[in-house]
Amino acid sequence: MRILWVTGRKFGLDLCQTTQLFLSKEMIKLGHDVHFICPSESIIDESLPQSFHLIGRTLLKGLKGIGFEISVKRHLSKLLNQIKPDIILFDWRGAIGGLRIAAKKKIPCFLIDRGPPAYPGILTKIQWILFRKSWKKAFKYADAGFVVSVEHAKLIESIFGDSMRIIPISAGIDPQLFNLKNSSNTESELKFVYHGRLDKKRRIILTVDLVEELRILGINATLKLIGEGDQLKELEFMSKERNWLEIIGKVEHSEIPRILSTMDIGLLPMGGEISWITASPIKLFEFAASGLVVIATDIEAHQIDNSESWLRKIGIETFVKDGVNLIQEKNFIENIKLNGQKAQQEALKRHSWGASAKVMMDTIQKNPMNRE
Repeated sequence: MRILWVTGRKFGLDLCQTTQLFLSKEMIKLGHDVHFICPSESIIDESLPQSFHLIGRTLLKGLKGIGFEISVKRHLSKLLNQIKPDIILFDWRGAIGGLRIAAKKKIPCFLIDRGPPAYPGILTKIQWILFRKSWKKAFKYADAGFVVSVEHAKLIESIFGDSMRIIPISAGIDPQLFNLKNSSNTESELKFVYHGRLDKKRRIILTVDLVEELRILGINATLKLIGEGDQLKELEFMSKERNWLEIIGKVEHSEIPRILSTMDIGLLPMGGEISWITASPIKLFEFAASGLVVIATDIEAHQIDNSESWLRKIGIETFVKDGVNLIQEKNFIENIKLNGQKAQQEALKRHSWGASAKVMMDTIQKNPMNRE
């Protein structure tokens, strides 16, 4: 099957390109041919097995989503004649004009929503307008929609109804990438880590507060923060006065497993906002696949089956206090290595991109709904 995926992600630049790259890689392993339509700013790695078709968009900040929609509408018909896809996947950024064109050509199409707009402000309000328009078009023209979690599906159905199939497709890990044995030794120091966006909205400062409290209690704990974001400079300033705090900027995704495999505990301090409640816990799975115990806030996105030994959930408003109490529990530190091994086994067995791709392709290959 030849699959066309229309996405607003800038390959080679966006941190959030994992879903597109790894899901499509697994589709190719299943015997399918995958083409992307993406923004012209993308930097394409020529060794990738997917095909890429770059189209322009406005570079004016805040209007890039609208610009990409205009470019898709302008170029899609010509590219469809060139690529001749059997089905089309549309990210919600890029679906408004494209879904109708695909439906007119009677090509089965599906909307992929990896999460609603996450941040406050006027630009996000514009994104929410595009988000709602995309889903309205999908309910009119698409055969099904893919979301990241059960809670995400509930959100979409609460806004738009249940007249279309909404299928949760969780994030995953690549077993070929996350296959390193954890080499950490908790006897010398307790090594905490977070990787992802270093944004205030993600409450990253709480990870610093947690480790600082542990050190006050005499526990030799360190913290490594990996990524970039609006709190990066503040965290870098804090690290100058704390030799136990290491800030690493943006790194290649292929380097993440090597770094994580030297750590003990992954931290996920996100709050109860809708963007986190409905999210798919890709960072959680990456921590687990690297042999880490995970301490995370008790939100819907962090409810994972068979995780009792290695995933410990604590209060949103009491993250630091609960985290300190948890570390001081009898045998918690002594069991980190064993529970980390359980985490890695579970993640590699149940939470791979391959499993997600199979669910997705099974849905796509069923008889699509008839939408005239």
